[in-house]
Amino acid sequence: MVSRPVRGVQLATLVDRIPEGNDWLHEQKYDGYRILALRDGDQVQLLSRRFNDWTDKFRPIASAIRGLDARHVVLDGEVAVVLADGRTSFQALQGSFSTPNPNLVYFAFDLLAIDNEDLRALPLETRKQRLAQLVPKPEVVRYSEHIIGNGPALFRAACERGLEGIVSKRRDRPYEPGRGTSWVKTKCVTRQELGPGSAPCSSVIMIATSSCTPARSAAATR
Repeated sequence: MVSRPVRGVQLATLVDRIPEGNDWLHEQKYDGYRILALRDGDQVQLLSRRFNDWTDKFRPIASAIRGLDARHVVLDGEVAVVLADGRTSFQALQGSFSTPNPNLVYFAFDLLAIDNEDLRALPLETRKQRLAQLVPKPEVVRYSEHIIGNGPALFRAACERGLEGIVSKRRDRPYEPGRGTSWVKTKCVTRQELGPGSAPCSSVIMIATSSCTPARSAAATR
């Protein structure tokens, strides 16, 4: 059993306005399961954000983590199934529990520790630079790309592509467990997710600018 080296995961707060300016970096929001990946020598453990052990559910991910060029590592990321058009599907991810899916991917977006070095006090941008060196190729474990600034433009593009939304993070902040304001998320919502009595909307709606009322869905509660 790999020892648990973190007290909790950092969580993003849902907002209706995308942060502007170059103090923020922005990533795609994936429609999957939040997973901490821990490697200690040959042992690998995959933990949910509530520290339930999901290693057996995602064995291909565990094998890929074992292949990284680090004997001791703690990653934060999201397990998702990638569709042919590049979107991620929570429904397909749930289906992978009964039928293995070759498109199962671990999107790593943070590096908390590597070998004997605890990185949590470092700025996010520095941690991501180290992460990019550890995960150089987009295979089963993939580096979660980001842009600096231009959050509203990225959000519009994400919604037009039918993606889940974006997550915006302060570049200069350490890793801070719990829900705060240095990580925020903005979600897109489609017509199919609207509840009874909602205002008529276009097929893709940006929550930040729309007066439509989205229904709470399974995806919205994760």
